[in-house]
Amino acid sequence: MEEGKKTKENGDADSPEESPEETNAVDAGVEPTDDDVDQPEATDRVQARLEEAYGKRDELQNKYLRAAAELENLRKRSAREREEITSRTRANVIGDLLPTVDAFRLGLEDAQSREEAKGVVEGFAMVMTQLETILGEHGLLPIDPAGEPFDHNLHEAVAREKSDEVEEGVVLSTVRVGYKLGGRLLRPAAVVISKGDDDEEEANEEEG
Repeated sequence: MEEGKKTKENGDADSPEESPEETNAVDAGVEPTDDDVDQPEATDRVQARLEEAYGKRDELQNKYLRAAAELENLRKRSAREREEITSRTRANVIGDLLPTVDAFRLGLEDAQSREEAKGVVEGFAMVMTQLETILGEHGLLPIDPAGEPFDHNLHEAVAREKSDEVEEGVVLSTVRVGYKLGGRLLRPAAVVISKGDDDEEEANEEEG
């Protein structure tokens, strides 16, 4: 009996000591798994997948921003093209009306010199005013530069006349009213400009 007891005690003394974790695992009936051993590698794989997902997210976001910018540029370009088409159409229509406006104005000026047409003139003058108002609402601006310096960008000289009162290069009269539409020259004003005093010019030439 004593020998068996000693043998058991010796056997317990020779067995290696177990760690607390192993003891707990044994006590719980759970053995260590490969996942516990490969946990750092699994973390690296998850991190790599996250970085890949973030990269795809950034790529998609950049594509979205580029597409949004292209769409906005397309919208602005389409708006400009529509505005240009509208402006050209308006200019063509109003340009076609100008000869009629000229004829109406000339007829009205001639009728104003006739006493017997006074009643008719007043009515047509009102119509002319309404027509000019409507055209003005569409951006049409008349160019009537009588008394102003000649501007080759806006005026077309059709004649030059001597003037003792107006210096050379000044518009004496407007033969045909010009027009601007939307800041653009639709038709230059046809004008007569002063060539100054011929006697003064001759004197200056002789002195020279």
